[in-house]
Amino acid sequence: MYRAIIFCLALTVARAEFQKVQPKVFPRLSVDLSLYNRQSRIVGGADSIPNEFPYQAALFLELETGTGFCGGSVISERYVLTAAHCVWEVASIEVVLGANNIYNEEDTQIRMKSTEFIMNAAYNKSIPRYDIGLIKLSDLPSFSKADDRFENHYANFTGWGKLDDDGTISPTLLISTTEIIENRLCNLYFFGIIKESHICTDGYQGQTPCNGDSGGALVINGVQIGIASFGFGLGCNHLWPGAFTRITSYLEWIQENSDVMILP
Repeated sequence: MYRAIIFCLALTVARAEFQKVQPKVFPRLSVDLSLYNRQSRIVGGADSIPNEFPYQAALFLELETGTGFCGGSVISERYVLTAAHCVWEVASIEVVLGANNIYNEEDTQIRMKSTEFIMNAAYNKSIPRYDIGLIKLSDLPSFSKADDRFENHYANFTGWGKLDDDGTISPTLLISTTEIIENRLCNLYFFGIIKESHICTDGYQGQTPCNGDSGGALVINGVQIGIASFGFGLGCNHLWPGAFTRITSYLEWIQENSDVMILP
């Protein structure tokens, strides 16, 4: 068993008619800073303290069809961990580190471009599995083996995602605290889609990641356990669980494709 300890160190679901429920990777949102709604955020989230989560990365995506936005987490001086669907068919990414309000230019921000991305070879955009990717930084944590059962623990999720379907991404970094639920329970909502390589969070309290949170980190006591992956694309303001890629299922892949070492 393994657990990833990140040195530097999102998903919205909807309560709907069962026959209409379909798993859907959240879209990489279009970005226009001039149109930011300053009230938009992770559903049920609260403003974070500036520099409270130094591992959090904002990812501005350059696509053939326009622009997009995702989150990520710094796992070493050269690599950012994110979701595979965030780097799918991307031309380049501007990685912003040290940001709290991405609407402003802050002294703490570091911005750099990257055109080097790695996706898990098994990822298929039509199937919400193997949703893990890496971004290699041109300029510029450690992992340890441990138990990987997190059910009934509370975890923090951070991101700049939407407050609701009609909003835009939040200019300021938001945090929400949510409970990890058993995959067996999660599959009652997702109809067998959830596998051992997933982690689910309870959405019943309204603490739910939303579009724009994709690729962000799910963390317990400074330990990243998940990457925001997918949900039902039927609305952010409902009470379905959120689905994350389980980090411990991919530690060997991370080590093989980055400069991060897994420690005994």
